[in-house]
Amino acid sequence: MSDVASIPTEIAEALGASFSGRLFMATVEGDCMEPEIHDGETLVMEPMDGEPDNDLCVFRLNGSGFMLARLTAANAGTQVNALWGGKQMQIRRSNGACQIADARVVEIVGHVLWHGFAAGDVDS
Repeated sequence: MSDVASIPTEIAEALGASFSGRLFMATVEGDCMEPEIHDGETLVMEPMDGEPDNDLCVFRLNGSGFMLARLTAANAGTQVNALWGGKQMQIRRSNGACQIADARVVEIVGHVLWHGFAAGDVDS
């Protein structure tokens, strides 16, 4: 995933966002979330205000680069593969070949509000 960057206020306002200055964007690199999200798609996200509940999130593991996956609280009998704020979490990726075994979620950057290709990014 590319570096996460703030969305300029004028773009946030054009999107109808009342929380301009809180939106971030990044470009997906890799196929670990296919078929749900594809390499090259743009993500628009905002900071998490609560506990992830099957949210599509951008986060860092153990101080590494940015990653994308669904995060949810681990229930009894589910695999625990992360900790967030002292809570046991489950990290789920769409592509079974890209599973994360055991890690600590250091920082959740935000949850995804929108994903897709920017105009002109897809060959017709």
